[in-house]
Amino acid sequence: MSAKLSNLVLKEYTKILKTGEFSDVEILVGEKQNTKTFHLHSLILKVCSPYFRIFEILINYIYSGKLELAKNDIKTIIELLIAADELCLNELCSYIEKYLLNDKESLKSNFILILNTIEKYDQFTILSQFCKTSCRKDPSIVFRADDFVTIGQECFLEFLTKYSDSLKQIEVWNKLTEWAIAKSNNELPSDATMWTIDNITTFGTLIQPFISHINFQKVSSIDFITKIKPFKSIFDDKFYNKIVEDHCLNADLTSPQIVKYLDSQIINLRDASLICNWIKAMKKQKWEVTYDFDLLVVSCSFVNSGV
Repeated sequence: MSAKLSNLVLKEYTKILKTGEFSDVEILVGEKQNTKTFHLHSLILKVCSPYFRIFEILINYIYSGKLELAKNDIKTIIELLIAADELCLNELCSYIEKYLLNDKESLKSNFILILNTIEKYDQFTILSQFCKTSCRKDPSIVFRADDFVTIGQECFLEFLTKYSDSLKQIEVWNKLTEWAIAKSNNELPSDATMWTIDNITTFGTLIQPFISHINFQKVSSIDFITKIKPFKSIFDDKFYNKIVEDHCLNADLTSPQIVKYLDSQIINLRDASLICNWIKAMKKQKWEVTYDFDLLVVSCSFVNSGV
């Protein structure tokens, strides 16, 4: 809508506010003799303010006992839950929480909305328990939420304090990068490979409080080189050198990748795992293939005979 047209609409709004024409809502403001009645329009109020949409739903519930939550999205339902709590409609609050719990997929998709809600309103015990149980079982549920980037800094820090050790550390770094881009007010391009020195400085400022919560020692060397080293400048020199030193010292101690497929017609995975145990001189058998087996020669007779 152009500025000229917008101004015209606002003038019409002002006119009907003064005249009260077509009004269908009256709001009385003031006390005793000092009061004033405003003649307003429910359509305009509902379009401009979510509060009035929620208020209408609550009024209908109070007068009729009917509530059709299925017609509303989860954000509206959460707003309704908060409004019901403020009006001390405890039975309605309990009903709404149980309704939300029956749609776990929506809760998972909007997990940050739920987290932010229970952070402010700890009386919503059903939702609170759902969040706590979900995080204990699988902390990465936070990262998979559609609304992940809306998580607040304090909430994010608290989450990492509790669950960072249960998460893949490179995943923490990747999601932290995604979060910082969203919080940068369009200062950071979505493609980190295009960042300027100033962009990297902005990034460093945003993620500084989180760095101590990442165990860089558990990041693979290839991920460290490709995804973290380009941002070396955001780290304290002493801290960065310690990370590199730890990587060098512990290179042999990192958990090897487990091979799931073997391109061979002669040996199978169990045979390969036995060979791995011989190489490591392991007394106790461990049925994992932790070395790469490369196929060097293929006989034509084998190929033709299907061996």
